[in-house]
Amino acid sequence: MTHLASFDRPVFVVVAQSDSIVPARFGDALYHALANPKQLMVVKAAEHNDWIGHVDDAWWQEAIGFLFAPSH
Repeated sequence: MTHLASFDRPVFVVVAQSDSIVPARFGDALYHALANPKQLMVVKAAEHNDWIGHVDDAWWQEAIGFLFAPSH
């Protein structure tokens, strides 16, 4: 995470709330170690490999909108 702390581009951190492979606390720690601009999205009731089935088009629009926002 040391190298990412100075990364100055938008980072969208996705955490699967019920992840048994990479516990959510690691995603949370990554998010807090990053500089802005950053956004954290916790996918409720999702596991490591099924999170994509828990998001909809609006979720993707938000992610893409954040990453490609001209203000970044």
